[in-house]
Amino acid sequence: MTANVLMLYCAAARVIGTVADHLDAFSNMSAYKVVQIDSGVAGNVDIEIDRFDAVVFHYSLVLESANYINENLREQLRRYRGAKILFIQDEMRWVNRTVDAIVDLGIKTVFSVVNP
Repeated sequence: MTANVLMLYCAAARVIGTVADHLDAFSNMSAYKVVQIDSGVAGNVDIEIDRFDAVVFHYSLVLESANYINENLREQLRRYRGAKILFIQDEMRWVNRTVDAIVDLGIKTVFSVVNP
């Protein structure tokens, strides 16, 4: 059985070549079924998040900002008990707020380029 993965990202950032390439790599190269949705759209509808085996937060999102993840989506994500994975970029920005958002959302796996 193939796992279903929800990839949340910022659609406005897709015009940047490296963002589009990174997003496309998940869909084109993964053994999993990856469903990509703009977090702004996701925040305005009730997604059946529990039908996904994992939620991935793309680095195009600013995790702690309500402009990217509104309270409706944030509440859905808090309740979700599956794997939550964050790809982060520019980790030096808003460090404490980002850490608070990681804890608040229950994200346990973070991919970063920062040295240990």
